[in-house]
Amino acid sequence: MFEFLISKGASNSEIVEIVCRSPRILYSSLENNIIPTFELVRRFLPSNEKVIERILLCKFFFGHYSIIKNVNLLLDEGVTDSNIRYLLLKRPSMLLYNYMRDALNVVKEMEFNDPSNVNFVMALVAKGAMSKSRWDAKVVVFKRWGWSEEMVLEAFRKRPLCMLSSVEKIDKVMRFWVNELDWNSSALVKRPEVFLYSLENSSK
Repeated sequence: MFEFLISKGASNSEIVEIVCRSPRILYSSLENNIIPTFELVRRFLPSNEKVIERILLCKFFFGHYSIIKNVNLLLDEGVTDSNIRYLLLKRPSMLLYNYMRDALNVVKEMEFNDPSNVNFVMALVAKGAMSKSRWDAKVVVFKRWGWSEEMVLEAFRKRPLCMLSSVEKIDKVMRFWVNELDWNSSALVKRPEVFLYSLENSSK
C-alpha cells in the first residue's frame, strides 16, 4: 500500500498524515479498494498530486466502498465528469454518503431534471448538507417574510446553495432588504444569490 502511494507521488510525510487521518487504510485491500478508488478519482482530476490532496482532505477516503459506488451511480444517472470533479473539489465528503440514491430521488422530485447541469449537483450538495429539520427551519423564516413554500423551491431551483445560508443569515438579509431598503421580499425569489453575499460588504 505504501509503495503504491509513493509510486503515485505521495511523500513520506503525506503517507503518515493519510494513515493518521484514516487508519482504516491499513486494513483496506490494495487491489479491491485502494487502487480502484485512487484510479477512479484520478479520472476526474488533472494529476496524481490533486488526488493525494483530496485524500488528505477527506478523512474516510479509503476503507469504504462508498466513493466507487456513488461515483458510478452518478455516472449512471447522467452526471457529467465535470460535475463529479466539482464534488471532488468542493465537497468530497459527499461521495461517502450512504444515502446517495435517496438524495438523487429527492432532487428529482424537486424538478432538477438535468443531471448534466451544475445546479443538479449543487442541489445534491445543499440537500445532503442539512437535515429535514434544518431545511424546515429555513422555510419557516422565508414564510415569515411572506414567501410561500413554492417560492422557496423556485429560489432553490435557481440557486441551490442559497439554502446553505443559516437561519440567522436569511433573516438578516430579509430584514435589510425589506426594512432598510423598503423593497418587496418576493423580488429575492429571482435573486436568491443575494443570500450568499456578505451583508456587511454589500451594505457599505
